[in-house]
Amino acid sequence: MKNEPSPTNDAKAVAHPLRLRILETIEQSGGIASPNQIAGVLDEPLGNVSYHVKTLLEYGWLDLVKTEPRRGAVEHFYARSDRARFHRSDSAILDKIAELVLPTAGLPTGADAAQLLAEILSLVEASGRAVA
Repeated sequence: MKNEPSPTNDAKAVAHPLRLRILETIEQSGGIASPNQIAGVLDEPLGNVSYHVKTLLEYGWLDLVKTEPRRGAVEHFYARSDRARFHRSDSAILDKIAELVLPTAGLPTGADAAQLLAEILSLVEASGRAVA
């Protein structure tokens, strides 16, 4: 089922670049936005945005938070789900690890390596993952 949490389903949920832009736009719009608002911000066709919002909803990355009547129709407003917020914080930790590791491609030794390793381990522990 699409909304079952799994690495495969999460990867499928954000596999399209527009879906990532939609999630980012919702976050930048105060946490709640409709497909119509998102389409305006991203300058994308409403049909495309609606399709990808529906996909994010099916995978559990968005929650429907309210509806409002609009000219004989109903406008739906969405927010990031708990699953999307969890992955966002996880991504921030991984981004910080990349910031620490990428500039040190020469793999430092001695005191430099000890400090780098200590910072990486503290970030991994902060993510709630087991440290091997």
